Amino acid sequence: RRQEEEEGRRWDRMQQMRTYFQGRYPDRVLEALSAIEEEEERNSDRLGDCIQYVLIERLVQHIHHGSEEGAILVFLPGWAAISKLDKSLKALPEARSLLVLPVHSMLPDREQRLIFSPPPPGVRKVVLATNIAETSITIDDVSFVIDAGLINETNYDPVTNLRTLAPSRVSQANARQRRGRAGRTKPGQCFYMYTRECFDARLEPFQAPEMLRMPVEEICLQVKSLGLGLIRPALSKAIQSPDPRAVDNAVALLEAIGALDPRSEDLTPLGTMLSELPVHPQVGKMLLLGAIFGVIDPILTVAASLGFRSPFTMVIGKERLVDECKRRLSRGSASDHLTTVYTYEGWRNAGRDAGRFCYDHFLNSSTMAMIDSMRSQFSQLVASFLGGSEGQRLPAFASRNAANGELVKSVVAASLAPNTVFVHYRARRNANKVPRPRLLTQSGRKVEAHPSSVTANETRFAKQFIAFFEMVKSSKVFVRDATVVGPLPLLLLSRELQWDSECQPCQQGSPCKAVYQYDGKAYRGTLGQRTGQGFYVLFDGYESEGPIDTPLRDIQVFVPSLGEGAGEWVG
Repeated sequence: RRQEEEEGRRWDRMQQMRTYFQGRYPDRVLEALSAIEEEEERNSDRLGDCIQYVLIERLVQHIHHGSEEGAILVFLPGWAAISKLDKSLKALPEARSLLVLPVHSMLPDREQRLIFSPPPPGVRKVVLATNIAETSITIDDVSFVIDAGLINETNYDPVTNLRTLAPSRVSQANARQRRGRAGRTKPGQCFYMYTRECFDARLEPFQAPEMLRMPVEEICLQVKSLGLGLIRPALSKAIQSPDPRAVDNAVALLEAIGALDPRSEDLTPLGTMLSELPVHPQVGKMLLLGAIFGVIDPILTVAASLGFRSPFTMVIGKERLVDECKRRLSRGSASDHLTTVYTYEGWRNAGRDAGRFCYDHFLNSSTMAMIDSMRSQFSQLVASFLGGSEGQRLPAFASRNAANGELVKSVVAASLAPNTVFVHYRARRNANKVPRPRLLTQSGRKVEAHPSSVTANETRFAKQFIAFFEMVKSSKVFVRDATVVGPLPLLLLSRELQWDSECQPCQQGSPCKAVYQYDGKAYRGTLGQRTGQGFYVLFDGYESEGPIDTPLRDIQVFVPSLGEGAGEWVG
């Protein structure tokens, strides 16, 4: 019966196509188009799997043999598609007369510049690009455009509170823009990998506004900064207002990091400062904590990288070498953030040889220069918060602990909270095999470290928690920009710290019990004061149902006080 229904739908679809195209194409062409559409309907949540690579290859061959000179520009959704088509085109019989050049924001600068140079005589240039080639760059000698009709678009699901990165259909505006890339200096042609009917019926006129596709924490912060009243009513007046659940999630995060008063929804002093920083609120908090704890120099690098992008490039066929290089630069820190810090330090110390350093370590030199520029901007902003005038340099005490990697990781974890996952080791049937680590969120959702992370593919973690900047769903749910930390930084610095009632931790000789809650389990500690120096904690262990294999007891950790020159981190 199911087969009969499918055949009936196929017949109806053929009739619709015959009517729409009015006999312009033979039935065998319409049957092929119908089969492609059926595949796309079955895999509507995985459109990237439906790209017709063989058809694109044949089209490239057709243009190469039957058309005059001119470069071919192929629009694909992302790096995976570019890498796959690059390999298949280089395996064609015509490969020697085709110069295949991928272009992507994560490629090294020297490779991206190749697309602007004319090919050797008798060779046709084929550029494989994402939507970056729609407006950001212009390749003058492109005469032919092949549009796969997909774009890698970041969306936000307020129900699961997850960002998703997956191929989706381009808008009609995107399609027109891509068509305009052909024939910049002479007549050109554009080939669409979808029908006119699909263009008219399935493509949206324009791409959805970013406010509908992304979390809105920064917008909510600006609403309060501009004095527009309560956040939810203010955003509901927008021409295209975000999902109310997205607003609720944003407000909850701002309250969790201490930017909003949960009772009145007013900006806290921290929230007022965060609203003046041109970065995500959690990154802004990281900058302020970095100055307070004397690690502002490395934190400037972390913040710039999170605000822009990773400096590491992707090179087809050298993915393993890039990963190995990244792990060497990490110095065993188990932290993407410290890896970026050490990488920037190496680039800065290279001086005139910075270009060579980038080449040897698979770095994008333009990204490194941008990180350097953003560091300077952030430095001036933080200096103004510390009482200096605009353009003044940061005081020396703000970097007094810059060499302490563990303190940097603690500041990162405290700033990114509540973005933490717990490392759980699942027992294996074979007792001789090492237990596999599982990363679990507070709600019990299983996630994985992103393949680009230095924490990916680890079989054993030295500590129990991983702090991360963002969680993204693509083929799986991944955490990106991650740092492995223990419970102590969370116990000491996180706003999820719960104090026993009527405790006075700042009174000499009056210890205070503290609890860090995670996934229904409690980590307990005793907080006291060391006169004239700072706070310390004696970590008592955890509840009997807690997940740590061996109780941690009597571990003394000293936290520096906020004043200049006082304190030393010893744990």
